[in-house]
Amino acid sequence: LIRGVSDKVSSDSSSLGLRDKGSGTGNFDPQTVADRSAQRSIVENLRAVYGCDLRIVGEEGELGLTEDGAEGEEGAAVAIAPPSTALLDDCWADELDVQLPLSELCVWVDPLDGTKEFTEGRYEYVSTLVGISRQGRPIAGVISEPYFQGVSEPGRILW
Repeated sequence: LIRGVSDKVSSDSSSLGLRDKGSGTGNFDPQTVADRSAQRSIVENLRAVYGCDLRIVGEEGELGLTEDGAEGEEGAAVAIAPPSTALLDDCWADELDVQLPLSELCVWVDPLDGTKEFTEGRYEYVSTLVGISRQGRPIAGVISEPYFQGVSEPGRILW
């Protein structure tokens, strides 16, 4: 998703959809269409699997997300992907799984960490961060670095 926006931006910088999040500090706090689209995609895919009982906090704030995954702020419906455990297949045994009540969990989403660098075309400094807390304590996290090996190579995911 972030790579798709960066490809489009490289030929048309106005397609960044750049906004100031207005953090109140007087400093420009950039937010792009990539921030908003990535957050919508992450949140709506989580909602498709876990419903509205899972608390999700996104850095980009409320983006007009709907409970049924309908169109949001950017105008295009989000593609809902079936859940996959492929990343964990070789390193996590099924018997280690634990079921936790959704009411105890919170997912924290920073859809595009390094927005300023993204707007400057310094993509190697861009990542997506997702953290999970249980009753206020961190328990897991995922880092996606879509440009880890550069623009022409696939990125990496750490957890």
